[in-house]
Amino acid sequence: MDKKEFLEKKETIEKEIADLCNKNNELCQEYIESNQPFPIGSKVKVTMLENVPLGEREEIVYGVVKGYKISVDNEVRPVLSKVNKDGTAHKTAQAYVQWRRHPIVELVD
Repeated sequence: MDKKEFLEKKETIEKEIADLCNKNNELCQEYIESNQPFPIGSKVKVTMLENVPLGEREEIVYGVVKGYKISVDNEVRPVLSKVNKDGTAHKTAQAYVQWRRHPIVELVD
């Protein structure tokens, strides 16, 4: 195999990889669009429950949905930004949610 043949085969493989990546991105986007529970820009309340020795403890986080992503376990999860004191979405800070605790996400008026 000479260099020209190698480069041709490499180029065809790279095109196939790019096509598969595009198909994967389209599939992920379609999955997110069909499974997003709240519209982007809506305020949500996330309640995380934790079992402690004397009962249950609640941790509540408020956030604004600024997008969605697919988690490692193939769940569609919202990406939340923190809420400012005036009720608007923070431009850069993300709200931290412990998804492994299976929180309850509710829409806030």
